[in-house]
Amino acid sequence: MPRATDWRSMTKLVPLGLALLFAALSAPSRAAIEIEWGNVDDPRLREAIYDLNQEDYFAGIVRLVTNRNFVNLGPERDTVDLLLAALYLGYGMPDSAKELLSEQLDKNSRTDVQNLLWLQLAKARYQRGQVEDAATALGQIRGKMIKDSEIERRLVYAMVLIQQNQTKKAAEVLSVIDLKGNINSTAFIRYNLAVALLKLNRFGEAMEQFKQISEMNTAQKDLLALKDQALIAAGFTLLRNKDPNQAKTYLEQVRSDGVLNGKAYLGLGWAYSMMDKNKLAIAAWTELEKRGISDPTALEATLAIPYAYSKLQAYRQAVTIYEGAVTKLQDASKTLDGLISSVKSGKTTDVILRQGPMTNANSMAEYRRVVDAEELSFLVPVLISFEFQEAHRNYLDMQTLGKKVQQWITALERAKNVSPSFRESYMGRLVKHQTEVNNATKDLEKYIKRLTIHQLNVQENRVNNYIAQARFSMAQIYDQAARSSGE
Repeated sequence: MPRATDWRSMTKLVPLGLALLFAALSAPSRAAIEIEWGNVDDPRLREAIYDLNQEDYFAGIVRLVTNRNFVNLGPERDTVDLLLAALYLGYGMPDSAKELLSEQLDKNSRTDVQNLLWLQLAKARYQRGQVEDAATALGQIRGKMIKDSEIERRLVYAMVLIQQNQTKKAAEVLSVIDLKGNINSTAFIRYNLAVALLKLNRFGEAMEQFKQISEMNTAQKDLLALKDQALIAAGFTLLRNKDPNQAKTYLEQVRSDGVLNGKAYLGLGWAYSMMDKNKLAIAAWTELEKRGISDPTALEATLAIPYAYSKLQAYRQAVTIYEGAVTKLQDASKTLDGLISSVKSGKTTDVILRQGPMTNANSMAEYRRVVDAEELSFLVPVLISFEFQEAHRNYLDMQTLGKKVQQWITALERAKNVSPSFRESYMGRLVKHQTEVNNATKDLEKYIKRLTIHQLNVQENRVNNYIAQARFSMAQIYDQAARSSGE
């Protein structure tokens, strides 16, 4: 009797690699930075602190850069530099923040603030895969930090050590973390700790942290999202450890209206499959398949379904579904190939620069008016990604700043009663700023194009790999059927 290829041996079960590492470290780097600045007399600095607290980083940067360059701020100059570094970090500009922080190393002013900012810089570096730079930033922290920040520092340090294959040292760093207190206030730290423990193969301790998060009672949106993420992580970890019954109890708790419900359906399908409840696995995966293969979980479900039919020994039906899947996947590959060419030529790039991120039903409707529906299904993961949203927001901000600089230039040109030396001096500075802004805008356009092409290439490679895997599975069924008939 022919036996189908074990689909799980060919597919990774949503890996707990970099994609799920660090809920806090993987969160947008523009998250609010809470710093106690103490008494600040200068009203311009108080306004910038307000901008920082309101997460209006761009406004704060413009305000401080202008004052820093053109106004004598006296004894509060160090505070200006630290505040500007905080704004740069919030805005996602770690290189600019590092330059300012490095200038403060030989000064003893506000060591507590400097430590917090070096920690934020380390997190930003780690997010971007710059492990050695993250380690360097952590090395600039002087003395011990307050409890929550010290725990966070240890978590970041442990993840850096793990990436450097220093697992024993990472275990020592994590061993002294104390998480006493309300679960809601320690949930993000617990998740980060659980992921780090998994990387160290300390399964039991990691599952205990996931369990505590899963039992958290909350109505906060960010904590509900974290709870779902912990449930998914726990479920797939248990699947890897061949415990489908326990995995199922976690996966079933994921919110049906949450963004991770697709991964929950995928995991439930594998749990049922491992328990030889293949009809239930097919039901879970069929629900996913309806979403279209631009969704990675639906893409896996496309080939998981015929695998389940083969386990039911419905080989003819399995082959038929495999054949249909290959046709569907080949059409998707052609669409992606054309879309990538359109982005490279600038046609689609111009559209997404003009339309911006997809954040709600209205923006989806706007895109449907200007982009082919099939192509749009593959663009959606790009348009909703944090990387694209951040880059596009920066792009719009650079355009706004460019217009402001041009207005300043025009105003200076028309100004009366201005000495020639003053006009020449400030016009030179403004023209220099204008050139820098124009270059930054062009760089962001190029970055958005590269980001879009990269993400579309990832999807195309995934589709092509699944085509090869589907053909291999069909070939195995045919081969074993031939052997069976010859016996």
